[in-house]
Amino acid sequence: MEQWLEVTIRTASGGIDLLCAELTEAGFDSFVIDDSEQFRQFLDGARAYWDYVDEKLAARMRDLSQVRLYLPEETAEAQLAELRALLAELPGRYPACEFGPLTLALDRIPDEDWANSWKQNYRPLPVGERLLVVPQWMTVDDLQGRLPVILDLGLTFGTGEHASTQLCMRALESLLHGGERVADLGSGSGILSVSALRLGAASAVGVDIDPSAEHIAAANAAQNGFGAAHKLNNLLMTPFNGLGSAMTSFAAQNLGAGDYARIRKGTLQALIIAAVITAVMVGTGLLLTINGAYLHIFLSADKVTPETIRYGNAYLHIDLAMYPFLAFIFVMRNCVQGIGRPQFILGAGTAELVARVTVCLLLPPAIAGGAVSAAAPMLAFYAMCAADPVAWMSADAVLSVPFIRNILRSDYRYFYRLDKSDS
Repeated sequence: MEQWLEVTIRTASGGIDLLCAELTEAGFDSFVIDDSEQFRQFLDGARAYWDYVDEKLAARMRDLSQVRLYLPEETAEAQLAELRALLAELPGRYPACEFGPLTLALDRIPDEDWANSWKQNYRPLPVGERLLVVPQWMTVDDLQGRLPVILDLGLTFGTGEHASTQLCMRALESLLHGGERVADLGSGSGILSVSALRLGAASAVGVDIDPSAEHIAAANAAQNGFGAAHKLNNLLMTPFNGLGSAMTSFAAQNLGAGDYARIRKGTLQALIIAAVITAVMVGTGLLLTINGAYLHIFLSADKVTPETIRYGNAYLHIDLAMYPFLAFIFVMRNCVQGIGRPQFILGAGTAELVARVTVCLLLPPAIAGGAVSAAAPMLAFYAMCAADPVAWMSADAVLSVPFIRNILRSDYRYFYRLDKSDS
């Protein structure tokens, strides 16, 4: 985790402007100013509006004039040396200016504190008569009859707190009756697009000039559905794991007994059993995709939306269609391990990893014409989901070698002869 160094320069109110100008000239252009004189002037000008000021705050700000800089810790040593030299020169260069003590105070700050501390004070926000803005990291048990708008707010505009955003959301409530196509210009977090879909719009397209807005909006649309689908996928694979584990001991025991024919027969029977399991698991998975039924198992009700169903089902349909390749992996990988051919286990794992990484890095950007974002076609998301099947087929290609030579032909001596010739 990246560390930052907070550098506090104690100074006097009269020297702050000149100090900041010199800091900017030296390349220190990111700083925060605490000026006691500005605070006093603010209080004097605000007396007409309120008659109480927190005494502790007033006492803390009295005679407090300082400038705070934030430096990356890895480069802080050189920058601090430059800063100390600058501060030492200032009184001599500007003798008529009162700079105060010009002392330094240092404090280390983890970067994640800045990124996440704001989340502690954010709460679900009701907007209008029907909508409830819910941060992605929260779960709301009682929606009070409102439609949840699930957002990972990130660093983009559109939390629902701003009056203009709330007015737009209220307008959507009155204007949308179902089936509309919505264009969200300046989408930010995608809050208006998601709200429109929640209210019955058939589709919503978000456009923004901020690159971060694209990624946040895309993540808000896909993250819950994909995550829940992945959990269901892992659950459906459980019977394959059990069958594969049984094959390891079966193959090892019969190899030791020299009963190669029994290994061949048992492996072929295991593949038939795997085919039956595949049919059952695929059928179960398809049934659970109807109306996103599985989402209610792995997600709270407030996070089940048409978009989570859309993305989650896309992932599941692609993986389920390729379950026969997955079944072959579970049976053959464990069988090959049982007959003592670890080089093929390693080869299959390597092929699977390379294929998965290659597909994820190359195929979606090629379809999207660049980085995958909210503007990318749905086909780019399908391409990302294709990483699993391509990886499975790559592993199958490696495992087919011992399957043909060892299992179908029961020719285990072939590999033993190789071992002996190498020695």
